Amino acid sequence: MWGAAGHSAWQSMVAPGWSSMTPTSAPLRSRSRTSHSGSHAPARRLMLAEGLDAASAAFEVGYESASQFNREYSRFFGRSPMRDVKALRAPAR
Repeated sequence: MWGAAGHSAWQSMVAPGWSSMTPTSAPLRSRSRTSHSGSHAPARRLMLAEGLDAASAAFEVGYESASQFNREYSRFFGRSPMRDVKALRAPAR
């Protein structure tokens, strides 16, 4: 059930004022703390210039999980690291 202010009844009873103290939701806050935004481009450069594979580049820029890096890289650039590097290395036609 939603109240007039857009809060659920649960929030009104259990955590009054909590949402006004927090600018973002809990999942967004935790994601922003663990996000490696800005690490994709340096990793891309390492893969292109140094010939590193995706896992090695991920660890170099601070990721602890190669699969997490692959997911975030794919979201950021629109294709997997391997496909992206392969496409960038391909001669222009």
